[in-house]
Amino acid sequence: MTNIVYIAATNGMDKNFSVGIESWKNYCNRIGSRLIVSTNNLPENNDMEGNGSWQPWISNNLKNENFDRVLIADIDMVVRETAPNIFDSYPDTIFGAVKDVSGIN
Repeated sequence: MTNIVYIAATNGMDKNFSVGIESWKNYCNRIGSRLIVSTNNLPENNDMEGNGSWQPWISNNLKNENFDRVLIADIDMVVRETAPNIFDSYPDTIFGAVKDVSGIN
């Protein structure tokens, strides 16, 4: 099995944030993880007004994958070339999340 980094890049966002996606490609290649960049807006995502950030939670992309762990990254993130392997930094029994500052409580 493998580790996956998943980025939702719907509504043409992959074109607007290509620098970040490229940084994740390089990172995943270096640490031996698989990168999934989902560019298709799912029909069931219409309830979320096409907001791609919801996509990982409703997508069948991840349900059909055989993986050990998954990191869901926002499209506007850039990872440093020297960043350590995050999957090695935390035990596989840990769930981590960052509170969004968008006003959703």
